[in-house]
Amino acid sequence: MANASVKRLGDGLSGTSRFVYNNSYWLVVISLAWTVSCLPVITIGPATLGAYTAIRELNSDRNRVNPTQVFRVVRRRAIPATVFGLLPPLFFGLSASYLYVLTLEFTILRLAIMVLTFYVGVYLSLVLVPTFVGLSQGQSGKDALRFGVQWVASNPTSSMTMGVLTLALLLTTTVFTVAFVLVYAGFAFSMQVRLVENTLS
Repeated sequence: MANASVKRLGDGLSGTSRFVYNNSYWLVVISLAWTVSCLPVITIGPATLGAYTAIRELNSDRNRVNPTQVFRVVRRRAIPATVFGLLPPLFFGLSASYLYVLTLEFTILRLAIMVLTFYVGVYLSLVLVPTFVGLSQGQSGKDALRFGVQWVASNPTSSMTMGVLTLALLLTTTVFTVAFVLVYAGFAFSMQVRLVENTLS
């Protein structure tokens, strides 16, 4: 079982490299659209759902993005996508605020709350990747969230690898502002979508 899981992980990562190379133009467009769409912050969820849907279309037999289909999926799942998209920033923001308060006055309670909210933010970030994949497949918010929780629990190695690689890509592209705008979302989401769907095949 472990060997099969590692093999699927390796296949997913190697397949992502080819996918990114073959679809670099569309992935740059997706990255730019996602960055602009996320500026109001509250739209992070719908923008992410749209990006996932577009990437899944590129990864299908159609091998092209149908904007009408993307907007249709986003419109149908806008509410759960909006709620889910705001959860990690909320908990990371709480963690950061308690970190700031800790610099002013240290208490065990504040330290515990800071660590707990940070952990919840990380966990939600991992769970919401397969959750958004589920939403892009047409699942309801409840079913997609259940799928996300089950996927992370069933694929701990893939989950952690995906999280580390996503963070590494985020830090690398953030150093170069233009690279973040044009590269991050398309490349990171491609890896995430393909890793999740590769475990289901």
